[in-house]
Amino acid sequence: DAWFEESWQALMKNRTRFPLDDNVRNSAAWLAARALLRLDEAEKESMEALRLRPHQAAYLDTMAEIQFARGNREKAVEWSEKAITADSRATPLREQYFRFRKEPFPR
Repeated sequence: DAWFEESWQALMKNRTRFPLDDNVRNSAAWLAARALLRLDEAEKESMEALRLRPHQAAYLDTMAEIQFARGNREKAVEWSEKAITADSRATPLREQYFRFRKEPFPR
C-alpha cells in the first residue's frame, strides 16, 4: 500500500502539472484499479482521460479494469467491448475481455 500511495502521489503531481495529459490520468487510473485502491478517484481520472481521447482503446480497457476491480462484471464487459471495437486488432484487449467475462474478481 505504501508503494501504491507513493506512486499515486507522483502521478497526481504530474497530473497537476500537466492537466491535459491523458496518459498520466489513464496510468493513475490503471494503477489504482490493479491495486484495488482509490477506485472512485481512478474512475474520475479514467473519465477525464476518455474525455481527452474518447476512442483510445487502452483507456476504454482501463475503465473496464476499474469496473472489474469493483466486482461489476456487466460494466467491465461493456467497457471491454468498447475497447475491442476501438481497436479490433489488439489481441491483449481480447484476452482482457475473456478475463472480465470468466475469471474471479480480484481481492
